[in-house]
Amino acid sequence: MRRFVLLGLGILISPASILADEGVCHGDAFVEQVYEGATEACAVVVRHFDDDGEWDIAVANLFGSGNGVTVYRGDGCGSFILDTIYTVPGGPRAIDSVDFDGDEDWDIVVVGFSNGLASVLLNNGDGTFAAPVQYEAGRFTVAVRAGDLDGINGPDIVAASHNTDRVTVLLNQGDGTFAAGVGYPAGDGTGGIALADVDGDTDLDVLATNRSDGTVSVLLNDGNGVLGPPTNYAVGNDAYALDAGDLDGMNGPDIAALDRSGTTVNILLNQGDGTFSDAVSYAVGQGAFAVQIGDLNEDGLLDIAVPNGTDGTVAVLLNRGDGSFQDARFYNAGGGAYDVGIADLDGDRDADMVVPNRNDSTVSVLMSSCVAGDMDCDGDVDHDDWRLFAPCLTGPGRQVLDGCERADADGDTDADLADADALFRSFGGL
Repeated sequence: MRRFVLLGLGILISPASILADEGVCHGDAFVEQVYEGATEACAVVVRHFDDDGEWDIAVANLFGSGNGVTVYRGDGCGSFILDTIYTVPGGPRAIDSVDFDGDEDWDIVVVGFSNGLASVLLNNGDGTFAAPVQYEAGRFTVAVRAGDLDGINGPDIVAASHNTDRVTVLLNQGDGTFAAGVGYPAGDGTGGIALADVDGDTDLDVLATNRSDGTVSVLLNDGNGVLGPPTNYAVGNDAYALDAGDLDGMNGPDIAALDRSGTTVNILLNQGDGTFSDAVSYAVGQGAFAVQIGDLNEDGLLDIAVPNGTDGTVAVLLNRGDGSFQDARFYNAGGGAYDVGIADLDGDRDADMVVPNRNDSTVSVLMSSCVAGDMDCDGDVDHDDWRLFAPCLTGPGRQVLDGCERADADGDTDADLADADALFRSFGGL
């Protein structure tokens, strides 16, 4: 069952009422599609699980009758159907997906909050999954990421254990099975994990949030999958989740870390050697649970999305180009919005979002829907849009003004005559 809402306008519509654009459109309107079939959905990945080339969704269900992983198949046009629910005991709390066994399809790993196990579900090659094989990963595991830490045998698993204040590394044996985990101390109340090469030595390092002491731990990899002692950076009082990406276009991956108690996302810029600047904070919503980095307006810059469980919204912070961010814009999702995935689900060159809603036991798919030149997001291009566009016209090579992002129809970070041409080509009159 699906519902469609044009966010911000409160108008019920169907996808057919969105006009097709003939150019790139960088907008901030989303059509929400709501899918049932999840139970206490709390984590999501978006991958090509089968061989049809279309995006699919996998959701971790924390508790209840749907305890396990729910898979939805995509049709390539931004719509999904409930496919299969895979039983995975232990309260799956987090999920990731990579090719563990080298057969060129996406496998799944989830970690169980109540049993402390990492469960690996290998893809059968057709988008269905084998029964989970489980590995010890630490008590009260709350986060998992997969990546090749030792440079051999394919992606490894890194899990965070809130109870033991450690990250646990399970090295891949080359066939999708894993060696016993090795634990490394992080901070107090370890919660979130990200993997990135922060010191430029070509191997993945481990970043972890620590809820109880409000820090981010940076554990540098020696190249063999062995982690060094943590270097900790303050990010607030309740460091809950994080992601990593090059936010300022220099010095390598930066950190975006969530402080739940302060309702902020905190940016730590890389200094080029794996050390980081002091955090700069930006307000997000109430009850934030996750942070995801991705290019949400197709301007070549990495933006930030934060789901807010209390508000039932997703906060989007657009990058100014130097690693600083505009004020958050909020889009409705469902009750208990808990995580967010970013991908171009319908192939229209605009990023879309997928949000699992724990309270509603649903999944919201937020489809970017706009027309090139549609400045007021009403689904057409008319005189009202030209009146909004005209003050934004700055000329070639000049950074688009704050609030004028929709004027940059061709994604080259300015508002010039090429963008005006895109508006006129979409012009529908009154």
